[in-house]
Amino acid sequence: MTCRYSHSDGAYVLGALSPPERSEYQAHLSGCGECATAVAGLAPVPGLLGRVDPAALTPGPPPSADRLARLLATVSRQRRQRTRRRRWQLAAVAAAAAVLAVMGSAVFSGLVGAGDGQQRPMAAMAPVAEPVPVTAQVAVAPAAGGTEVWLACQYPPMAEEVSPYTFRLVAVGPGGTREQLGSWWAGPGDEMSMTGLTRFTGTELVRLELHNDTGDVLLVYDVAR
Repeated sequence: MTCRYSHSDGAYVLGALSPPERSEYQAHLSGCGECATAVAGLAPVPGLLGRVDPAALTPGPPPSADRLARLLATVSRQRRQRTRRRRWQLAAVAAAAAVLAVMGSAVFSGLVGAGDGQQRPMAAMAPVAEPVPVTAQVAVAPAAGGTEVWLACQYPPMAEEVSPYTFRLVAVGPGGTREQLGSWWAGPGDEMSMTGLTRFTGTELVRLELHNDTGDVLLVYDVAR
C-alpha cells in the first residue's frame, strides 16, 4: 500500500513545508521506514544546490522563431501520442470494469471459515453506478451479539496515477440505521481483507455497503433472508 506522505520527502528536505505540516511529517517519519529512507537519500540535495554557480542559472538568448516552432510542433505531437495511449488504456480499464459489473451478483468462489466451523461462500458486492474502481466479496454468519462479517476487497491497477484514499464498510439495519464496521486506506493494485462484527442480528441486517472517503456508496450487498 502506498504511503500517503510519499510525495512530501522533497518538500521536507528543502524546507518547503509549513510548520504544522513539518511537525506532522516529522512525527510520521518515526514510524515509517520507507519515508525515512527517502529523506535520507535526499539529505545531500540542499548542499549540492548550494554549490551551483548562479551564472549557470542565467537564462540564455531566446530561441529563434523557427526553432521555437519546431519545439512546439514536437511537444504537440508527443502530447497527442500520449493522449491516444491514455484513451486506449482507459478503454481497456472500462471494459474490465464492465465485465466485473456483469459478474457483480455472482457468487465468489472463495470460502471463509465461520465461527461455527462451517465454510461460508463469499458473495460479490454489486456496483451502485458505473464505473466502480474496486471489487469486493463478503460473507456473513450469526455470532454472539450480532452478525460476523468477512470482506475481501481488491483495487485493480489503473492507467492513471491515483492517490490512496479511505474506504469504509458499513452495515445497514432496521429503518436505515447504519454502523461502520471498519475503514482502511487503499490505492490501485492494493488488496485488503477484514473481519467485523455488527450488533444487527441475522433478522435485522439488511445490507452491507462499501463507501469511499466522500461518503458515496460504491458497492452493496443485500443480505438474503
